[in-house]
Amino acid sequence: MEGLRKEEMVEKRDDLRKPVEQFLKAVDELQLKDITEFASEIISKPLKMVLSVPIYDTVSSKFC
Repeated sequence: MEGLRKEEMVEKRDDLRKPVEQFLKAVDELQLKDITEFASEIISKPLKMVLSVPIYDTVSSKFC
């Protein structure tokens, strides 16, 4: 979205959003099997180390 005016960025963002009803329908269609498969997949993968996490004070100072 680089090079777009603020109004154009908002329009572009709104074009990409899906209706709430579509999201709710997808949630309603989820089954226990889907959640179980997803959880199993996540648990089976090793954790990845993140090397550059800022300390709490650095992050909190941005919001105070």
